[in-house]
Parts: sequence; structure tokens; C-alpha cells
Amino acid sequence: MDLTPSNAQKDIADSVAEYLAAELPIERIRLALGGDTIVDDRTWAQWAAMGFFSLGVPESQGGLGLGLVEEFLMFGQFGRHLTPGPLLSTVLAAHVAAEAGDDHLIGRLLAGDERVGLRTGRTAFDARPGGLVLSVSEKATALERVRSLTPVPSVDPTVALADIEVGEQVAHVDGDALQTRQWILGAAVLLGLAQATARQSTAYAQVRKQFGKPIGSFQAVKHRCADMLTRCHVAESQLHFAALRVRAGAGDARVQAAAALQLAIDAARQNTAVNIQNHGGIGFTAEHDAGLYLKRAVSVEASLGAATQWQSVLQEPTRMEFA
Repeated sequence: MDLTPSNAQKDIADSVAEYLAAELPIERIRLALGGDTIVDDRTWAQWAAMGFFSLGVPESQGGLGLGLVEEFLMFGQFGRHLTPGPLLSTVLAAHVAAEAGDDHLIGRLLAGDERVGLRTGRTAFDARPGGLVLSVSEKATALERVRSLTPVPSVDPTVALADIEVGEQVAHVDGDALQTRQWILGAAVLLGLAQATARQSTAYAQVRKQFGKPIGSFQAVKHRCADMLTRCHVAESQLHFAALRVRAGAGDARVQAAAALQLAIDAARQNTAVNIQNHGGIGFTAEHDAGLYLKRAVSVEASLGAATQWQSVLQEPTRMEFA
């Protein structure tokens, strides 16, 4: 099985990366620390026009008609560039609306007229008063309207947390397919964070000097950077494999997605922490970007709910299928 993205798939990822580097650099994201709005309505509408929300929606329903592989490559860039906003939940909501056959809702989501927060228990990530919120489980995925919202402190300054009460249900889809897609796309974001911090560490190790030598020449730092890259390669291979298994409708697709998520979580946890260690004292300060990656990794993992959901899938006996 070829796990290498096609040229067309690489072009999609590259175009997203170029846009984010130019229009949403880390300096702008840091404005969130001062309470400024990063993703305003104009930016959100621009993302809609670029196809961020419609990439995997069928053409017959107004989308671009591409697949899960293209989606996870795009979400990997969102992780690398610390892109804020409820992107994952809005993309999943578009799939809910498409499967439910709600053309009006699909139109509003793809046009950027609706942002959808993500609900985990009573806690919501990036929800808005009167807006929509997505709830995902192995049994069903539902879109509901937010009835009330009480902000609570967030470890990630670019993610708004709130205790919410929900009202009417707007759309509903049974089954675990959307949760599996959430695992793949969430893993892509976490992998992007792991990759970004690996690059940040290796770049710093080449320019930071101690005793007249770059710290990357020291065995301890060298080995840490090598481990960071290894974790990224392992997680990336499993993620691509899982996406292909899901696309093929294979019997082991869900367990492969669960494995991809667990490996991506491990890579993001360890790489974001080691990145801070590699930077020494400056890495622990609020002035440095390293801490933002760690906080985002914590936030993304928390938004996916209890780890027992995917860990229980990994413990189930599964029959592997190979073509």
C-alpha cells in the first residue's frame, strides 16, 4: 500500500501552508494573549471561500468532493501553524448536514455563515451564544443550538471554553463513522503540532551555542531531536494508513484510526514538552512560542473526550484485511 500523498494532495497541503504562513503568522496568533479577535467574520468567510469546510463534502451537495486523505493533510497544516477557531467541529458539522440531507444547513456551513463549537459533556470549545455545537460519540453525532453559555478559564488562550446548556437539535446522524473521522482529523492536528515542535527544536539546536559549539552537537540534545522526528514519522505513517483504511471501508478501519490518534497524542505530548526542554530557560517563558504548542496539544486532546473511547477500541479483537 502506497502511503505517499499524490502530487495533487501535496499541492492542497502546500497551498494551505502558504496561506497560513502569510495571513496568520504566529505573531498574529499571539494577539489572542491580549484578548484581540484572531478569526473575525471576514477571515472565517475567507476560509469558507477557500474550501476549508467543503473539502470532503460531495460535489452534489456543494462541496469539493475530495476525501479523508485531503482533509487530514489540510488539518495537519492547521496543527503546524497553530490555526485557531472551531475548524474541526465545523468540518464535521458539514458532514453531519450532508448525511442528514439538510441542504439549507450545508449551504450556511459551507458559506461560513455558521461556526460550530465542539461539546464534550457540559464543556464547549469555541462555542457562541445562540450558535451551534457538535456532540460526537460512538453511537451518534448531533448538532444542537446553544441555549446558554458561561465562559470558564482556558489553558489555551486561543481557545474559548464555556459551560453550556443546549436547546433544540438541528441535525442528527447515527453510527460511529463521524467519530472515526474526528479521530483521524484530530490526530492530524496533533501530528502537525508534533512536527512543528520537532522542526523548532532542530532549528534552535543549530544556532544556540554553548561552550563555543551548537547545542545540537551534544549527544543529549541530538538524541532528543532524533526521538522527536521518529515519533512524527511513526504517527504520520499510521495516520495515512488509517485514513486509507477508512476510505476503503475496511473492517479494521476504526481500530487503525484509534491507533493513529493514540500515536499522535503521544507524539504531541512528548514533542511539545521536549521542545520546551531543548530551548532551556527561554522555552519556559510566556515570551517564547514553545508554550503555545504545548497548550494547544492539551486543548486538542481534551476536546476529543475521554481517552477510554479510543483505547477500548484498541483492546477489541480485530481481523486485519489486506487486498
